[in-house]
Amino acid sequence: MQTGAEMAANAVPVVGGPIAVLLAVALDYRLNQRRERWFTELAEAVEELQERFDGFHPDALADNDAFVDAVMTATRIVDHTSQIEKLGMLRNAVLNSALPTAPDEDVQRLYFTLIDELTPTHMHLLTLLNDPPGWFESRPHLQRPQFGMSSSRTGLINAAMPELAKRDLK
Repeated sequence: MQTGAEMAANAVPVVGGPIAVLLAVALDYRLNQRRERWFTELAEAVEELQERFDGFHPDALADNDAFVDAVMTATRIVDHTSQIEKLGMLRNAVLNSALPTAPDEDVQRLYFTLIDELTPTHMHLLTLLNDPPGWFESRPHLQRPQFGMSSSRTGLINAAMPELAKRDLK
């Protein structure tokens, strides 16, 4: 991302060079802030795991290749997203990789790819379609629809995610 922005700034005669330098410095600063926040929040979450699970030893995580892979993959995604929901999904995926009950590495890799490629709305939609009753149980403020055999997914989505009904998603 920085390279493209620098190239564009350098294309401007005379002032392109200084603008490119300023842009590079500003982007580097923001990226470093984002990474620092990510690692701090991840470390805090790992500490919480230690408190919640007997026998969980954070010091052993550096030797856990699946965990290291998960951290590195998530960090690359963190570099190009500021969406809070995605950051939370990434944190949870990394934490799950640290547990003895972690999904196998292929499943973990697929999940990171989904987090990277899909929007939070997509992820919510997948959650809804995976377990409609659970969706409504965890959201008692929503009116649970009464569906019959010929009910549509559109009706389900409109009832479960009314904010989508207001948007033109063509």
